[in-house]
Amino acid sequence: MSATVTASDRASNRDARLVARYTNQPAQIPEGLRDRIEASWGDRPVQLYALADLSGDLRLHHTWIAVGPEHVALANEENGTPETIRSFERARIKSVRETPGLSCTVLTILGEPNEPALAVLRYTHRQRRAMENVKFVIQEAIAGNTVEAKDPDHVYAESVAQSVKDAQASVSAKHATVLLRLLGYLKPYRVRLALGFVAASVMTLLMLVPPRLTGYFIDSIVRPFEGGTLTRAQAIRSAGLVVAALAVLAVLREAGLWVRLRTLAVLGEYVARDLRRELYGHIQKLSVSFFSKMKTGSIITR
Repeated sequence: MSATVTASDRASNRDARLVARYTNQPAQIPEGLRDRIEASWGDRPVQLYALADLSGDLRLHHTWIAVGPEHVALANEENGTPETIRSFERARIKSVRETPGLSCTVLTILGEPNEPALAVLRYTHRQRRAMENVKFVIQEAIAGNTVEAKDPDHVYAESVAQSVKDAQASVSAKHATVLLRLLGYLKPYRVRLALGFVAASVMTLLMLVPPRLTGYFIDSIVRPFEGGTLTRAQAIRSAGLVVAALAVLAVLREAGLWVRLRTLAVLGEYVARDLRRELYGHIQKLSVSFFSKMKTGSIITR
């Protein structure tokens, strides 16, 4: 258990460093702000939080949303200093609406139908995962379900750092890494793969024999016959054996080539099929906001 916690802490620290380095945003909610929010809740803990990093006029701005057992708090920051904190009870929330756009996504938290929105939050793509965590927890609470509370700092750092990791992977993926990943798709076809490699190895070995036989034919048959040390009958018999051996090798080589092509070509189609299935399954799990941002042509070409 200790080793697991230590590994989790190390991963969280790496995520926090990525957030601080690449996003120019805080890797966690300020401690003073967290203390003020929890104090306003009667010392009830912050279970989850996220950062809406755009203002109403789409300028960079920090508005923290914190979710507790019974309350939700909104805290505006100016120059790194919390200005105002507004809280409302989770029981007042009746629905949550997410509106994706080209420049930002808007999360609207709604109460009763005739009441104004409890909160309107705008955020960039890098905060999408963290805000979706908040949306999910609130929606589950509305449906009467409970979500296990985890370390909010770990959850936030991991959510924001994931977009950085995805960007790094897209631009700095090495060929060896991609190859190792693709080799994992060969595991279900180990027998077919082994048969294909055996056929390829046998075919390669058979291709090394004809030059040796040709050299033997010239050095041990043609030259001795021309020099008079080998009779005509002996030369014909030896030449016939060499030609027959070459013919057998050619047949075996073609058979090995057929087995290799048949086995590995079909194996390649199986792997491509598995990749298509995995891609299709992944596409089915994507949110509606993803499809509203991506063009149809881009999705089809991928």
